[in-house]
Amino acid sequence: MIKTALFDVDNTLLDFKVTAEEVTRDIFKRRGLDFHDNVMPTFFKVSAELWLQFEKGEIKQSEIYSQRFKRIFKNLDLALECEGFEGEFVKGVFESAHPIKNSFEILEYLKDKYSLYIVSNASHPQQINRLKICGMLPFFKDVFTSDRIGYSKPNVRFLDECFKEIGNVDLSEVLLVGDSLTADISLGKAAKIKTCLFNRDKKEVDPNSADYIIEDLIELKNIL
Repeated sequence: MIKTALFDVDNTLLDFKVTAEEVTRDIFKRRGLDFHDNVMPTFFKVSAELWLQFEKGEIKQSEIYSQRFKRIFKNLDLALECEGFEGEFVKGVFESAHPIKNSFEILEYLKDKYSLYIVSNASHPQQINRLKICGMLPFFKDVFTSDRIGYSKPNVRFLDECFKEIGNVDLSEVLLVGDSLTADISLGKAAKIKTCLFNRDKKEVDPNSADYIIEDLIELKNIL
């Protein structure tokens, strides 16, 4: 029986794709740049590559922020200085939170039945603020992030440290819910806890890649 549920944030509870486009579009507008159709596909491609390198331990998190828009501008053939762009982007994300469909409904359903925690690789102040401004923070007993813990997903030490702080955790009673096979599901498997892949984009995935696969958060009612 599950008693503890761990939730990723970006593209699990909060829609980072919407936030990223909203913030990037605003910066481009303020700087008088052409926001064309290839901007966001390039952003997401570059960002995903950098985060994967971070998850593998190949780069530090600071390198994501120092390299992201340099690579994006290069791929877009924009011969412009991107100084200050990342800072504006991070500030915009800090102040933006778009809940994913049915996120509040499922948290309301779960809050009195399970102990709920956040597990995220993003900045601790950022995730605290975003969860606070959208009203989700009270649902969770604690927020665990890579900069707070000292390890990042999918390093199993991340969860080891989380469980030390939570205390008295029976691994057979824990479920991790996230959208990333490489960060969330790999972490859950390494820690020998149950996993639920949130496949909102309905990508083709191995049905055995996680213990559960859902396409809408409300489907957690069938699991928990």
